[in-house]
Amino acid sequence: MNKSHICFILGAFFWLPLFNLFLGPLAIFFGFKSISEMRGKKEINKKHLALSITGIFMGLLPIIFLAIAYITL
Repeated sequence: MNKSHICFILGAFFWLPLFNLFLGPLAIFFGFKSISEMRGKKEINKKHLALSITGIFMGLLPIIFLAIAYITL
């Protein structure tokens, strides 16, 4: 399993309230790790790049929602 797949799977679990604060940063970490490994290759797999970017975005969502909730209090 590629790191981009791990990033996407961890990012997809942001819907679970207890796990989102722990799995979100892990998804961001694996997403950037996957993208940095892709930069060293001559040919970039667009599917893996899309999975990594989507996983990073979904990993950021709980952090953004938490910041919005904190600001509105």
